[in-house]
Amino acid sequence: MPRTRVCLVGCGTAAERYYIPALTKLATLWDEVVFVDTDLARAERLAAAFPRANAAQDYRTLIGTVQGAILVVPHALHHPLSKEFLEAGAHVLCEKPLAETSGQADEMIAAAAAGGVTLSVNNTRRMFPSFREVKRLIAEGAIGRPSSLTYYEGNSFAWPSATPFYVDPRATSKGVLLDVGAHVLDTVCWWLGGKPELRECRDDSFGGPESVTRVRAALNACEVEVFLSRLYELCNRYRVEGDEGVIAGDIFRWDAVTLTPRGGTPRKIALSGSVRAYPEFVTPILGNFLKVVRGETPPEIPAAAVRDSVALIEECYAARRRFPMPWCENLEV
Repeated sequence: MPRTRVCLVGCGTAAERYYIPALTKLATLWDEVVFVDTDLARAERLAAAFPRANAAQDYRTLIGTVQGAILVVPHALHHPLSKEFLEAGAHVLCEKPLAETSGQADEMIAAAAAGGVTLSVNNTRRMFPSFREVKRLIAEGAIGRPSSLTYYEGNSFAWPSATPFYVDPRATSKGVLLDVGAHVLDTVCWWLGGKPELRECRDDSFGGPESVTRVRAALNACEVEVFLSRLYELCNRYRVEGDEGVIAGDIFRWDAVTLTPRGGTPRKIALSGSVRAYPEFVTPILGNFLKVVRGETPPEIPAAAVRDSVALIEECYAARRRFPMPWCENLEV
């Protein structure tokens, strides 16, 4: 078998927290990995942990020399870097969000098809056993026809980012919806089997990245409400109601869901699995990607699968309005 040479572009916190442990566990699936970062010292530090690793400062020096590229870079770079690697014949695993617009996503998907390679995306929560069980229960009609889906997620933002792109208004006007929402709205589209029609998007932005947002939408008579915050803790729960029952659960309790038949007794469904910490869900995604590069399997989460959520997020930003905040309206700055 030809040597499997891949690169990991972007050596910040996500690379250290998620991909370094996964690459260690999956060492039999790759022959060489090149760590790439504009901060060469950071790339060299990560490479030093592996006997078959190198470091580089400019990803462009690797175009055409690797079979696969893992992109863990700021959101705005997902589209251009993916296209460059795909057009050069390399498979790509892109961090979420896949892209900032549906047009960008379409270009990336087209580039993969034209190059005869694949484009995967790390929408990690599709690997949660609980979320997969919700998908199965809805598809099998366990609650009848869904009539409402509510999803509330909030925590104080504490991600130790190596760069300020998450919150710096000079870098982006998009915040929690493009970040956490890339997971959440993908989950909504995946569970319901399509893209809901947007009804309303409200947030707290005054032109910079929003920290709180509410999305209301509907698909096939199922009303959807999503509320996200990175300012404070919320209940962190989801609930899907249908005409024959309810599915509910804690977002980060991925080993169980509760099914309540209409008029019946709640039943906890315990789910098996070996994962004990969130970063461990990246290992099967990366393992799948490395096998894709080796020609052994198709992508677990292909880019086309998350395209609906990219389009929905784009629509939200185009239509967003600020929450009523009368205490701010007459401030003089």
